[in-house]
Amino acid sequence: MRHASRWMSIVVVALAADAWATEPCPLDANIEQVVSVELTAPDPEAVLVAGVTLVVNHPETKLGLVGESIAVPKGTISGAPADAVASANDLGTAVRLVVARAGPLPIGRSLLSLHFQRCQGAAPAAAREFTCVIVDAADPSTNKLREGIGCTVIVP
Repeated sequence: MRHASRWMSIVVVALAADAWATEPCPLDANIEQVVSVELTAPDPEAVLVAGVTLVVNHPETKLGLVGESIAVPKGTISGAPADAVASANDLGTAVRLVVARAGPLPIGRSLLSLHFQRCQGAAPAAAREFTCVIVDAADPSTNKLREGIGCTVIVP
């Protein structure tokens, strides 16, 4: 009996690992959906944001990114300010973005665009299916910004 329970534990772990490796949907390389991410603030003139970490949750049964973790293609992000550093980390159901530059980032207009691939046979995703959350933000002097900064996803 002791050997049987040990074998069952191994099988369960193997099945769980296989389930994690499965994509929620097969992506269609020929159908791209581009969304724009904007930083928001009650008074954009009063806030300077030079660095931000944010998470964009997306409908994983409708679209996803090619690659995984930090191994996403270079064209995943476009339109970021020319002198900014922008990186994406695919978390599966969300994308973690880090954007920074020496001067202020744009608020109330496009910060960058994300290039998703649609799932095979899926309808386009609507803006209401995305959420955006600021994880961390700092001003040009690297002081943490705690309030008043938000983000939104725009679907053209």
